[in-house]
Amino acid sequence: MNTSARLDALRKRMSDDGLDAFVVNSPANVRYLTGFSGEGMLVVDEDVTLCSDSRYTVQAAEEAPWLTVSGTGGGHVGKAATRLAETGDRQIAPVLTVPAG
Repeated sequence: MNTSARLDALRKRMSDDGLDAFVVNSPANVRYLTGFSGEGMLVVDEDVTLCSDSRYTVQAAEEAPWLTVSGTGGGHVGKAATRLAETGDRQIAPVLTVPAG
């Protein structure tokens, strides 16, 4: 699975569309982009942050050790919102599906 190329393509599309961040909430799309098969939301900006709960931190470290994991306190949505607020991302696109390719 070439997650690096998939994330590069996503970041290019984000740049083309003038987006600061991209939020992925579908588990299938999180897995497609990162290889992580657990539960959580993904925030893609200058970093890739998995917003999950503490049950998945070990799994994330094993399946996608390069991810930044926000896995303590609050729910997935709250953690994603906190991540976006911390970085000052303003142009944000949520996604429910990622095109194949």
